[in-house]
Amino acid sequence: MLFDIHLGSELQTQAEYHAAKEILENDQKAPQGRCTLGRSLPKPGPSMESVVEREKCRQCSLIEQHNRLRFAVRAKESQQLEMEPDMKVLELDSILDDDEQHYDQRVRQLENSLEKMTIKITEAERIQKTYLRVCDHLHREVCEMPMALDQLQNSVVDGQSELGKVVHMSYTAVAAVDCTKSQLVHVERQLMVECRMMEKELTERRGAKEKEVEGRLEREREGERRSSRVAQKLKEQGWRGSSTREGLAEDTSPIRAQQTIAAPITTQSVFKLVEDIDALREALSCTDLQELETQLASQKATREQLHTQITQCEELVRKSMETLATLELQYAQLKFSAGPGSDRTLPGSWGIWMPPRS
Repeated sequence: MLFDIHLGSELQTQAEYHAAKEILENDQKAPQGRCTLGRSLPKPGPSMESVVEREKCRQCSLIEQHNRLRFAVRAKESQQLEMEPDMKVLELDSILDDDEQHYDQRVRQLENSLEKMTIKITEAERIQKTYLRVCDHLHREVCEMPMALDQLQNSVVDGQSELGKVVHMSYTAVAAVDCTKSQLVHVERQLMVECRMMEKELTERRGAKEKEVEGRLEREREGERRSSRVAQKLKEQGWRGSSTREGLAEDTSPIRAQQTIAAPITTQSVFKLVEDIDALREALSCTDLQELETQLASQKATREQLHTQITQCEELVRKSMETLATLELQYAQLKFSAGPGSDRTLPGSWGIWMPPRS
């Protein structure tokens, strides 16, 4: 009967030992098979309250397991104390019966039971130390979470303020580009009107100069005809005296000089007309044409300056759009990134207007 009781207690002890060993193996395999507790906390999914509640449940389960193991150890210790009289009786029986083999076997069984209980006690102490370490680690992480959340919120607010500044700068640059383009179009139209007016004035002056040249040529032809008539009269009256010839020669010398000059002019009238037009341009270069040239040069410089301003504004708009795209990408990464504050209200819903990306 005593042997059956001892065998049942041994089976119960082995079952409890296997259960404790399985719990310890699962606790040791947890950091290897899946992510550690410190790493699993920042991942997206359940909120911080659910994680704390889950860890509290786990803490309660570990406490219950620890209490059960301590209760089992105490039960085994009490059972061992209860079995000591039986052992003494068995020792006496073995001495009386002179059954040393049975005595040795019983002693070995008791030693094995004692070793098993020692192993269980050691494992229970190890479980308690692990539980204390887990509690300390959870407490530290819970204390650090608000600080990390505040840092993330501050970085998101700073990014949104920079994004608003860049959007304002881009709108200002676009407005400046539109204003500059309108000014450039107005200047081009004004320049075209002035060019047309100047061309019209130049055409009128050219026509007046051509009329003046034609009148001069007509007067030269009339003088040539008069000189030819005078020459014919001189041939008919060749019998006059030398005094009369000298006087006539003195009177007709300017006409002959004019005739000698007018002869090549008549043959090269076209070249003379071109030279007169060039002379007209040179004569007018100090008055209206000089002012026209100065105005054209100033308008050209103004146009180049406006083109430069347009280029600078377009470059500023491009840089602003690149900065805007970068900030939007950072905002999207912060919005959809895995962090401890993923279940909180996102900064995009704090009343700050976010412009659509072009």
